This record gives sequence, structure tokens and C-alpha cells, in this order.
Amino acid sequence: MDEILGGCPLLDADLIESAADRLWPHHEGDIDRLFAFLGLRHKRTRDLPSGVEGLTLGGLVLVRDRVDESRVRVTGVHECGHVVLDQEHPHHTHPDVWCFSIAALAPRVLLASMGDLVTIEGLARRAQIPLWVAIARLRMGAIKKIVMVAA
Repeated sequence: MDEILGGCPLLDADLIESAADRLWPHHEGDIDRLFAFLGLRHKRTRDLPSGVEGLTLGGLVLVRDRVDESRVRVTGVHECGHVVLDQEHPHHTHPDVWCFSIAALAPRVLLASMGDLVTIEGLARRAQIPLWVAIARLRMGAIKKIVMVAA
């Protein structure tokens, strides 16, 4: 979580949010549609180096095969974030990619559709993301005015 919210993002939070928002109509949470829209192929594999969850090689995204489908989603969208930010904003940091991928999984429009009170568990269920990603999303500065977090 430190790398995500405690690192050194270079890009403005609104710029990251806008990039994630532009993608939402093309996938609406369906990761296969996101890969297709970006012209990427993807494959789940157990043959990645130790400590590596995902890797992009040209137009192929490799994601470590896991039982936890929500973790596979996060890794896949994170790898897509590298591709999108490399194209749109070549000078970015890894925390920028994390912020983008979390925003792409739970964009502002999804949060707004959840009403005035958004819980960590509710967001995790709705966006099909792990609890730690929901926590990170609700802590991101650009959305504090949109949601309230219930304990």
C-alpha cells in the first residue's frame, strides 16, 4: 500500500482519474473487454519469476495464475495501466500506474452510482476487487469529495 499511496506520483490525480474514466465505457468492469479494447492479449501463467505478479511483453500481458480472481483482475489492470500511461504520459512513476489501475477498477462513475455512503466491503464486492484495493481507492485524494467511508 505504501508504493501505491505513499510513493512519489508524478502525474496529477485528476489526470489519472480522467484517463481511468475514459476507459470505463469500453469495459465497465469486464477485464477481457479492457484487454480487447487496448489491443492486448492476455494469458494466466504460473511461469513468472518469483515476486512477479504480472508482466507485459509487447502486446501480451502475462498474469500469475491465482485462485483469488480479484487479485488476478488487479494485476491484469495494473499491467494495462503500464500500457495506457506509456502511451498517454510517458513520464510517469510506478505509483502513477498503481493509482491508474485502482481508479480503472473502481472509477468515479461507479463510486457515484453507489450513493452517498460507500463502505470498503461494498466497494470490494461491487468492483470485484480485494479489500486492500478498496481501501486504497477510498483513500485516494481525488475522490474524497465523492464518497464517505463507513467504519
